[in-house]
This record gives sequence, C-alpha cells and structure tokens, in this order.
Amino acid sequence: MGASNGIQRGYSAPVMAWYLGTAWLQSRVLRNKVPRFMSWNLTFKCNLRCHYCASPTLKVPELKTQEILDGIDAFHRLGMRWVTFSGGEPLLRNDIGTIIDHAKSKGIVVFISTNGTLVPRRMDVIRRVDRITISLDGGPEAHNRVRGEKAWADATTGIRAAQAEGIPVACTCVLSRENLHTVDELLELAEELGVNIMFQPATKWLDSSDKPNDLAPDTDEYRAVIDKLIARKRAGARIANSPAGLKILRRWPDPTPIRSTAGWITCTVEPDGKLIASHITSGGLLEQAREDDAPPWEHFAAMQPLDSTEQPWCGPILELDLVFSLSPSAILNAARIQT
Repeated sequence: MGASNGIQRGYSAPVMAWYLGTAWLQSRVLRNKVPRFMSWNLTFKCNLRCHYCASPTLKVPELKTQEILDGIDAFHRLGMRWVTFSGGEPLLRNDIGTIIDHAKSKGIVVFISTNGTLVPRRMDVIRRVDRITISLDGGPEAHNRVRGEKAWADATTGIRAAQAEGIPVACTCVLSRENLHTVDELLELAEELGVNIMFQPATKWLDSSDKPNDLAPDTDEYRAVIDKLIARKRAGARIANSPAGLKILRRWPDPTPIRSTAGWITCTVEPDGKLIASHITSGGLLEQAREDDAPPWEHFAAMQPLDSTEQPWCGPILELDLVFSLSPSAILNAARIQT
C-alpha cells in the first residue's frame, strides 16, 4: 500500500467499533440525538461536470473559514467524532488544509470524498486525512463518458499517489446506463489497485437537485448487474457493500423502507450552512432544519429525525443504517473491511 508518512491516523477497527457502539447505545437505547457521524459539503463548485450531478449549477453562498471552524467546535461539543468533507470538489477550497487540521486537532476522524483529479497537487492536504474516497465509475471509456476527458487517468493517478503516501483509499461507483456493462472490468481494476468499491445506483433525479436524471439505468439491466455483484461478492471480489446492502440496492427504484440514522446520529451540512437530516429522498434534498439565520449547529436540536427512509440508495449511509439495525451481514462486512 505504500510507505507510512508518519501521521497518526484515528481510523481503525477498534476506533470504529467504539464509535458505532456508543452511537448505537445513545440513539437506539437512550433515544438521544447525537451528531456522531457527519457529512459536510464544503462547496458545490467542481472542476468536473459529471452527467448525473447538478452540484456545479447550484449557486449558493459558502461558509467562510472561521464559520466552518466554529461549526467544527460546536458539533464536536455536541458529539461529532467522524466527519466526511465532500462537495462538489472539496479540494477546490483554498482553506481545506486549515479545516482538516482543525478537525484533527479535536481528535475527529476525517475522511475526504473527492473525484481524485486534484489529489497529486494537493498531497499536502491529503496526507492529513484518515481516509480518502475517490469516485471510479468503470474503465477509461465509461468513466470518461460520465465525467469528462482524462478524468479516469487523473482519478487512477490520484489513487496511486495517495497509496504511495500510505493513505487508506476506497472507491465509490455510481451505476448508470453508461457503465452497467463494465462492472467486471472495474472489479479487475479494483483488484489491481488494491481498493474496495462501494456501489450505488444513479438516482432518478440529478444529485443535489430535483431534475430528472437521464443516466438512471434501466431497471431490469440494473438488477441483473446487482445479481452479478452479489455473486462476485460471495466469490471474494473487492466490493465494499454488504450482501444485505446489495439485496436492498437491488430493489431500486421501488420504495424500500428501512430504519434510518438520519437526524439521530448522522446529518449533513450544506455549503451555505443549512443543516439537513438526509441528503436524498425521492424528491431531491430533504430539508429538516429551521429556516432562520442561526448557525447550523443550533438547528440540530430542532431537527426532526427520520425513523425510516424509503430511499436508501446511498451506499455508505445504507451500510451504516444496516449496522444500526443490527444486520449481521452488515456488521460482519464492516468488520472485515476494517481489518
């Protein structure tokens, strides 16, 4: 995987088990709301124009550096111990290093989700995180059709650059009509790169909007691919989804109620500071925050948590929901991936 860079990382199986265990006790037994695991979209700006995402078209103001640092302090006091900085493309923010350093100084586990294209030139920042997640939507042709010319080469270069620094890397793949036929090629690439891949469907609407998504896959073809992924998972392929998670994803796009962690232990901060419980429903963004000028951390207490969701199509969130529902498949899968 590459040489260690000497930076102490807080991401490990015992740490994950402790965070998950205490969060489960607080939310499921004590029924306390604690924002233990947070996603923070620092910007909607992006250097790519992926066909299934509308983020770059959204014109919203962004929190200033000090506002974000104050937010990290406040959410940490409320119980945040794990944050994923995402976007848009978070590496476009000039202050991303300051933001990461501040979170790490609080003992918070920091992930960053990126398209990977800027990783080599922002290695000074990447070295500080506990894990990086890079989008990889197939082989060169499929990936570039969705994300743009040379995007695949830049993403795989980013993966190898991070690995060379000893930084844990994972990948996500959005299954669309452009790449359903390439999953075998992608799994071969995952084996070559030594990364696990989390699969999820392209939604029926463009990400971060309520506009129809032309890349949403054909239902029958998509379900056949999920059947293939279930078989490949059993055979030991580098698939990060649990068997239980894949079976639920197979039901897309039909409503599939499952128990939700949204608003209980998870929530999302948008670039303008709006706090939302869950970042997708069938109609796009689900807003569960007060509409006022108060800072985002003051919204959490008033947020109405979701006891269930019918749109569990985000792979990582689905896996967390399944763990908190005490799914043996999801718990064992999480333990295997971490160790």
